[in-house]
Order: sequence, then structure tokens, then C-alpha cells
Amino acid sequence: MVFNVHRIYDGLLGSAPKDPYYGFTRHRDLYLKADPGYKGRFTVPTLWDKKRETIVNNESSEIIRMFYDAFDELLPKGLQEKNKADGGLLPSSLQSEIETFNEWTYDMLNNGVYKAGFAGTQAAYDEHVVRVFEGLDRLEKHLSDNASQGKGPYMFGKYITEADIRVFPTIVRFDMAYFTIFKCNLGMIRVDYPHIHQWLREVYWDETSETRGAFKSTTYPDHVSSMMQICVRSMKLTVNADQGRIYRCGQIEHRTERTFTACRAP
Repeated sequence: MVFNVHRIYDGLLGSAPKDPYYGFTRHRDLYLKADPGYKGRFTVPTLWDKKRETIVNNESSEIIRMFYDAFDELLPKGLQEKNKADGGLLPSSLQSEIETFNEWTYDMLNNGVYKAGFAGTQAAYDEHVVRVFEGLDRLEKHLSDNASQGKGPYMFGKYITEADIRVFPTIVRFDMAYFTIFKCNLGMIRVDYPHIHQWLREVYWDETSETRGAFKSTTYPDHVSSMMQICVRSMKLTVNADQGRIYRCGQIEHRTERTFTACRAP
């Protein structure tokens, strides 16, 4: 995600008013501290090495794997990823399936909502918003199949895996932000996707030793809504009842009467 380099630390909604180590108020300053000649994009998340004063990594899919296995030796044996009876967050028996799952959910959902929300033309919006709901239909079927086969409540069975962690941010934000602000509004999770909604409730409210309430405690609805609104202030969002289209994407054909159109301001 590319962040507004001028407002990354501003105290908004209880966030830090400045970087806690160097007093920076712009995220770009961390990149330039690591490499004064850096010319690329300033993105988050960023994993920072306090001792060497440099960026270790800025790719979320790699950072989450570092967090749950790179520091195993520092944890009690019972909490180490390699010692978990269920194989941990990325069991070797499921790794190939999970990585395939991650690929299409990232393209169609995690990144898909942004491709729709920030589409530069009506044609691009039409293409990407349908793609988002094809992804939701596919995810709904995945969970429906799990339920019918008695596999368990999570994406890959009875235990939470990396797949659940990666898709959670998009799903938990969907109705409160992407549906309204990004106009990904052919349907809602809590209304049109019962299996996804049930999965979301299972994960969000889980306070067992497996998660210790991590999903709920790190979700801030007010923050999500406010930040999404900031992201789209440069966009002109319009409602046009005469531009309804019939989309044939599995379950979503009957929802087209709620379609909004979005376009960038000239």
C-alpha cells in the first residue's frame, strides 16, 4: 500500500503523532534514513531494524511469515511454530493449496477492491468491480464446500492458517468501507454471503489460546472508515440509475439494481 507521505504520523484517531525512534512525521524519512539516495515508492508495512537502522522488508506477505517462524527460537517450545501439532499457520501438507488460494484472493479481493475503488475510467471500474464479486462468490463456494464436507470453520479446516490471516483485513473492512466508499456495492458480506459472514464472526470473536483475541483487538472500525474516506477524497463518486448493467457472475446477477458508478474527477 502506498501511503500519504505527508501524513503518516499525525496523531489521527489515537495513532502516534511522530515516529517513536527518530521523531519523523513522514514515512518517507525512514526510507531516506536507510538509503539517502532512494528513488522508489514509500510503502507500508515496513519492517525496521532498530539496531542496524535500516529497512528489513516492506512486503506484507513476506513479513507475516517472518513473524510466525523467523523468531521461533526466542519463544517457549510450546509456542514455536515448528512444534504445533496442527502444523502451524503454514502446514507443509497444505502449503501448495494455501499459496494458490493466496494468489487468487490477493488478485481478486485484497488488491481487487483497490483496483475498483481507484479505477481511472468507467470501463476500468466496471471490469474490476465485477472481478471483486467473482472473487467473493468463489470464496463463498470454498467455505460452503468446507461446511458440506465437515472440514471445519476456517479456510483450510479446523485450524486458522495463513489463508485466514491474509483475507481477513479485506473481509472485515468490506461492508464498512469498500461497499460504500469504494463503490464495491453489488452485495454485502452480512447480507449476501452467509458462509463468509459466519467465517468472519468465527475469526473476529475467537479468544482461544490460538489467537488470544488478536483479530478483534487489532480491528478499529472507526479508523478503517476514516482512512478509506481520506483515500478517496480525490475521487468524484456519482450515482447514475440509468447506467445499470446485467452482470453474470454466479450469485451476483440479481444484485445489479444496486450498482453505483465511480469515476475520477476531471
